[in-house]
Amino acid sequence: MKHKLIVLALLFIAMLAFFTLASAATDPIVCTIAVEPSTLSEPGDVTITITVSNAGDTDMTYPLFLYDPTSQIVTDFGDDGSVILKAGEVKTWIGTWAVNQRTLENGQIVFYVKYTIVDDNGSIKNPSQPIRGEIEQASYEAKINVTRTIIPETARKDQTINVIYDISNEGTVSIKNLALEESADILSGKLSITEELKAGEMAQVKLPVVMGTEDLTSKGKVYYTVADGTQEQTFELDEQVITYGEPAVIATLTADSKGVLMNETIKLTLTLENTGNVDYTDVRVTDETLGDVFTNQTLPAGETLTLVKEITLTQSTDFQFEILAIDNTGTDVVFESGVLSLLAVDPDQALNLELTLSSSKSEVYSTKEVVRFEATIFNNSTVDAANVNVYQANTLIYTFETIPAGETRELSRDVTLNMAGQYQFRAEALDMLENELTFKSNILQIAFLTPTPVPVTPDPNVTATPEPTFVKATYPQINDPDIGTLPKLLRTFFYPLMIAGFALLIIAVIILMIATKKRSDVKRASENALDHLERSTHRDYVAPSEEKEEQESEEADEPETVVDNREEELSDDELPHMKYVRNAYQIADKDTDENAQPAGDDERQDWDAMDEQPSESKKTAHRRRTGRNSPYARQSGEMNRENVPAQDDGKEE
Repeated sequence: MKHKLIVLALLFIAMLAFFTLASAATDPIVCTIAVEPSTLSEPGDVTITITVSNAGDTDMTYPLFLYDPTSQIVTDFGDDGSVILKAGEVKTWIGTWAVNQRTLENGQIVFYVKYTIVDDNGSIKNPSQPIRGEIEQASYEAKINVTRTIIPETARKDQTINVIYDISNEGTVSIKNLALEESADILSGKLSITEELKAGEMAQVKLPVVMGTEDLTSKGKVYYTVADGTQEQTFELDEQVITYGEPAVIATLTADSKGVLMNETIKLTLTLENTGNVDYTDVRVTDETLGDVFTNQTLPAGETLTLVKEITLTQSTDFQFEILAIDNTGTDVVFESGVLSLLAVDPDQALNLELTLSSSKSEVYSTKEVVRFEATIFNNSTVDAANVNVYQANTLIYTFETIPAGETRELSRDVTLNMAGQYQFRAEALDMLENELTFKSNILQIAFLTPTPVPVTPDPNVTATPEPTFVKATYPQINDPDIGTLPKLLRTFFYPLMIAGFALLIIAVIILMIATKKRSDVKRASENALDHLERSTHRDYVAPSEEKEEQESEEADEPETVVDNREEELSDDELPHMKYVRNAYQIADKDTDENAQPAGDDERQDWDAMDEQPSESKKTAHRRRTGRNSPYARQSGEMNRENVPAQDDGKEE
């Protein structure tokens, strides 16, 4: 039974949800809400923004009404609280709502709308749609922020100063009984600002004051209480001085000369000295002739500003610069420099002097010789020259009071020179602008030369140089106190070592001589022993007895031949018996060469006779020649089973 009830309940909920979704899907009215602020720590006013729109495809034929949380029609929404929305039309309402403690605890502000719609079947429905706005209760916090602004911070006498206080409630609770207290220079007594300053609100207080001849002091203190509390709290600001501005700017205009020739340049210098306590910005300098000379300059209090301008002077002109600036009180000020008169001189009236220098000598041989310098000054201009000073280096030589135009003046001086080098005179004079002009002469090079010395006459009474005397050199003993410690240590340790070294060297030489003598004796004995060995033209160490018989028979039958038995020298790297083996090979090679030579007619007859009557000597000779073995037979592999070279028995096939 219980299971059936649960199933029925679930079916009912599902059907209800389905119809609700279907109704929502066909409902064309869409509502949104915004609450500002969305957080309050205590009951208070909030700003509500509600937007209602017709999202359907058909216009509404019946009005839509907006109700507040107390079920009262919002009369300032639409036309006396109602509106008929066309398809896609949107209507917005913005208003203030006082949130009470109960609403704050619930966390929602609920508005709702009522309207009438006709569905697709023509049925009339009167739905209502709640509009819920979230609001959160914040923690209890009291906090204010106070900002003070003084405009201007420096003021002149009788200038108005504004002291502005901006007070904002940055806490979550209201502030009540807000008041301000200032110093006597700004405000007398306590000023009440507002009875209540809610969270997030701001209040501003402006206190005007007129500057006298002394500095003013601002020191503010704000008093307030939190919500319904009776305990008064304070917020203090630091003390700030408002400076009395006393402007004092001295403008001085100068030039590097009183004038120049026409179309030449001249430098103008403007010096601005701020002796007061006021800063100046946006400083601009102008002149009637030059226009804007300097712009965008600053002049802090107590400092000096120097500005230089180079101009081309085409005519004589009077300059007076005007300085415009803004001080830190916001006041526009104007200063003027003194008048500066500059002259532009015609080039034909310019002073020009030509100075020529000459000397009586171009080289000297001593510092006692006198050299005469002659200077000629020619005034090559149309104006007279006055007070012309003639200098050599920094020494004034002479002064001409006047040199008329087109005339010449000369001077000469006899001097002794203390050094060689270049010498030049210069003339200095003032032109009509009182500018000091300098004119230089040509450069003279004077050198110092060494005179040729007088030949020296030999003196006949010359004393001969005595013969030198030789004194035997002496060396101090090792125990002498003048000998250092290091030499003594060297002698103590190394002197015995040196003696021992020489002794070992002598012993080694003696041993070497003995060994050399013994080696020489052994070598001589070995050579003597080798000389007694049997010598022959060849030697066969495998069958020495047969070789000996063959050799004897060969000596009996063959004619005697002369053999060069000169022994070759035995090298140190060769075994003693090797020279005999080498001699045997040389003889064998010689016999082979003789047998290879072509035979004549007589010889063929002899060989034919020998063929017809073979003899024992022939067989023996043949056996001797073929029975000779050499290392070449061993290398070619002609060995018998006993590892002995095969010997020819001398039998003919």
